Amino acid sequence: MIEIEWNGRRYRSRAPAAADLAIPLAFDGAGPLAFGAEPARAEPLAMPGFSGRVASGASCNASVLTVTPHGNGTHTESVAHVTDGGPAVPALLAGGWMPARLASVEAASGAIGAGALAEALAAARADGCAAFILRTRPNDARKLSRRYGADEPPAHLAAGAAQALADAGIEHLLVDLPSLDRLDDPALPAHRAFFGLAGDAPQAARRRCTVTEFIYAPDELPDGLYLVDIQCPRWQIEAVPSRPLALPAEPLDMEDGKR
Repeated sequence: MIEIEWNGRRYRSRAPAAADLAIPLAFDGAGPLAFGAEPARAEPLAMPGFSGRVASGASCNASVLTVTPHGNGTHTESVAHVTDGGPAVPALLAGGWMPARLASVEAASGAIGAGALAEALAAARADGCAAFILRTRPNDARKLSRRYGADEPPAHLAAGAAQALADAGIEHLLVDLPSLDRLDDPALPAHRAFFGLAGDAPQAARRRCTVTEFIYAPDELPDGLYLVDIQCPRWQIEAVPSRPLALPAEPLDMEDGKR
């Protein structure tokens, strides 16, 4: 059991283990791809007298990794993704577990509007959620290896939906899409709305927020209230591979431990 306090409210989870929402980052070309990125790959650290592979006679395996976080799998972005500078991702996730709402919407390849999120956002507000986990349907295991492009366009958020999330006070948005926006839309209206970048404004109003894309929330997880912890390496860059963990939760009354 775990209990947390967030903004003066308490939450509890009795789950024996957390669900991992990250897509495994494979280095054999098996993972999902978007934006024309090459698959993540691992090559031996080779130098004179050292092959970097035990199979080639080295004393240990040592790999050089090539990863494109935006295109290779589960990753978390800061506003630095869409502005010239901004906070690095790890500093924005130092708080650990936070309350989140998981909601599912029907969305094959079109825009997800604010209306589709209205009921879940009302519940998120009522429960004081800082994070929102968006699962699109159909929801199948192809999301673990799908190649997104013009022939298989994913769904995306309408700018109004992103604005509704921001207006609801959601600070950390997690989606099972490769991007909040259409893959071929360089204006990134949903990103800009969520981070609070009005018009051509160079500074974002919501600089402490994050977006996590390319998650996978299996159907075994029902819609509802969760605690989520977005784990990531301390890379000082606009987007880093990440591992969101989720625990089903219940709110607790501050006085008697009951809702």
